[in-house]
Amino acid sequence: MTDDDGRVDPYTLSKAWVSDNDLEALKMDRTVFHRDETPPAMARRILAENSPAAAMSLVKLALHGESESVRLNASKEVLRLAYEQGSDGDGREPWEGVYEKVMTDVDAMLREASQHRAGKSNKDEDDGLEPFGQVTD
Repeated sequence: MTDDDGRVDPYTLSKAWVSDNDLEALKMDRTVFHRDETPPAMARRILAENSPAAAMSLVKLALHGESESVRLNASKEVLRLAYEQGSDGDGREPWEGVYEKVMTDVDAMLREASQHRAGKSNKDEDDGLEPFGQVTD
C-alpha cells in the first residue's frame, strides 16, 4: 500500500470502475516517466490531458443523453463552463476589461494634455480642446 518513499500509493487502492490495468498503467507512468511528480500534480496533468475528451463526452450527453434530466444537467454544465471561459476569470465579460483599459488610457492622455496646456505661457497656442467629460458654456 506504500511506495518506496513511504507514501500511500493511491494506484493500489482500486475502485470497481477502475480496472487493474488502468491502475498498473498509472503506476508505470509515475514510476517510469514522472518519478518526482506528486499525486496532486499527476491528477492535474491527467485532467489537463483528458479534458478535450471529457468536454466532448459532456457535449454528447447534452445533445444525445437518454433522458431529459441527463440532457438538461449536461446542458447546464456546458453553458456554465462556456460562460466561465467567456469571462476574464473574475466573472466579468471580456469586453469589460478592454473598456476599463481604454477608459484608463484616455483619462491618462487627457490628464497629460491638460498638464501640457497648463504649462504653456502663450494662450494663443491653446488647441481649444476641453478635458473629456467637461461641459463648457
